[in-house]
Amino acid sequence: MTDAKSNLSRWKILLKQIEAPEELVEKYFAHGEIEKLTVYKEERHWHFSFVLEETLPFHIFEWLGNQLSASFQHVAPHVTFSIRSRSKAADKSKLADYWPLIVRHIAAESPALKSCLNQQVPDIEEGRLLLTARNEAEAALMKRKLAAVLAPSLQRCGFPPLSADIRMDAAIKEKAYETFVKHRAEEDKKKVIQAVMEQKERKEKKAQAEQEEPAGPFKIGYDIHDEPVSIETIQDEERRITIQGYVFDAETRELRSGRTLLLFKMTDYTDSIQVKVFSRDKDDAKILLGLKKGMWVKVRGGVQNDTFVRDLVMIGNDIEEIRPERKKDTAPEGEKRVELHAHTVMSQMDAVVTATELIKRAKEWGHEAIAITDHAVAPSPILKLMRPEKKIRRESDLRRRGQLG
Repeated sequence: MTDAKSNLSRWKILLKQIEAPEELVEKYFAHGEIEKLTVYKEERHWHFSFVLEETLPFHIFEWLGNQLSASFQHVAPHVTFSIRSRSKAADKSKLADYWPLIVRHIAAESPALKSCLNQQVPDIEEGRLLLTARNEAEAALMKRKLAAVLAPSLQRCGFPPLSADIRMDAAIKEKAYETFVKHRAEEDKKKVIQAVMEQKERKEKKAQAEQEEPAGPFKIGYDIHDEPVSIETIQDEERRITIQGYVFDAETRELRSGRTLLLFKMTDYTDSIQVKVFSRDKDDAKILLGLKKGMWVKVRGGVQNDTFVRDLVMIGNDIEEIRPERKKDTAPEGEKRVELHAHTVMSQMDAVVTATELIKRAKEWGHEAIAITDHAVAPSPILKLMRPEKKIRRESDLRRRGQLG
């Protein structure tokens, strides 16, 4: 009883020191007590623990904090307080006013919960604090971390301890799903547009490259009159050497310095080697793009041990394309033969050439037509026509019309 009277008397002295108005004392502080004062000397921090009849309105709670800080500033620069309410009832309207402060207290202990609680409108039902989650991951986070920090944060403000009841908001969940679907559709649309633009850009670059492709054989650097050696004889680094062979892989890369690097692999069927060629200027860069897979070239340069590929690599200085003598149809115009029996890869175990290659060769030789006589499978799809106004007919159609024997 003596301790209770002592706590009450200290409470009245404190109210006078912070200059509490009589109407506030009668309405909110009449039966209050100072339960405990904790002093942290090193931090110069005082913490008051008060007991009141019920939870204070939020504006009175703020006023009390400001008055305590102002009154004890000369003794303790940092003054805090907590309130224990004798009433076990929790006021919904007061909780809504205190909620931003409670969220700040919780976020100080567990920052991950801040985004989950900031936009909440809390409700109280049968001694439980009702909270909503936007998705299952958020609900799991709140259930895992909220229990340890919620009750202390509520009790600091004078509310009774409440357990959290986390529920999935169906409307929010549906809205989130609709937002996800809309976002996904927008992303897919952007990807389609980007793919179309990239395809268009590739076609334009290809057309430009074809226009800029030199009419003569590929050449860079000086004329090469040296006799080539077999690639298989290259067993160590060489200062200057000449080789020739078939290009079976080629690519160009743009370097950070702005120069272009041509990388190609060639073979003379005794062995293979990778060749690197660096552009000297912008004109060189355009010329390097003209080296294609399928060419037969003569290359002169030095051979070095490349630490990146861990093999001997040739640094090409001079390159010349060697164009083989291609077979021609020398028959006079109007007397050229027409092939009436030709198979493509569509004829099983009968050919290795495609319909496109057959038609291209027939066009080069000046043939007016070619009969593709695939068997045992569907007829080969025709990818290109020699002349748009001419139709390519199946063998069966020609036989029916009496144009084939």
